[in-house]
Amino acid sequence: MIKARTKSAFTLIEISIAAAAISILVVIISQFFTSNLKNYQINQLKLEMTDQQINAFSRLTPEIKAATSVELCDKNQLTFYYYKGAIDSPAQKISYGLDQNQQQISKSTIQPAVDQLGGITYPADQSVDQVVSTYVTNSDSTPVFSYFDSTGAALATPCDVTKVRLVQIDLRNQAIGRYASREVESKTRVDIRNLKDNL
Repeated sequence: MIKARTKSAFTLIEISIAAAAISILVVIISQFFTSNLKNYQINQLKLEMTDQQINAFSRLTPEIKAATSVELCDKNQLTFYYYKGAIDSPAQKISYGLDQNQQQISKSTIQPAVDQLGGITYPADQSVDQVVSTYVTNSDSTPVFSYFDSTGAALATPCDVTKVRLVQIDLRNQAIGRYASREVESKTRVDIRNLKDNL
């Protein structure tokens, strides 16, 4: 006697349940990877902002520390004189300022020009400008620069340049992108060591 063979196959209900289970698993895995990718990108933006702040501080701090006189001290601009080379040569005029429209802090350096009579001038058209930090979110209510006198008392801005002895730098950066990071803020204080009485 010959036995009839029956074919075993999946029923439509079994295939539907398997497809639904696989779909749910794919959604869970994609959510996991999307979430991790978003966190990674946010952390990368924060790291980039922190690196910018470290680089900005490494440029600002030594020059401000070595300033010999201050010309302008305002909330978002600081202008001072700095000897880069020999002390017997004329000082450079350096200005750090916030451009709120461009969201960046720029450095302007003017080399001194000596005329025939030995007078020193700082021609504005000879200014060399560099971007120090981008994605800057400081404003008048959160200024880049704060100033203090020799006793540590805060000075109102624009301040009396003859009283400035300490400068606080407050940088706030935030990159705007697909995954906007939280604002990264860093502060440092710089004691102006070489400052003579601003006359």
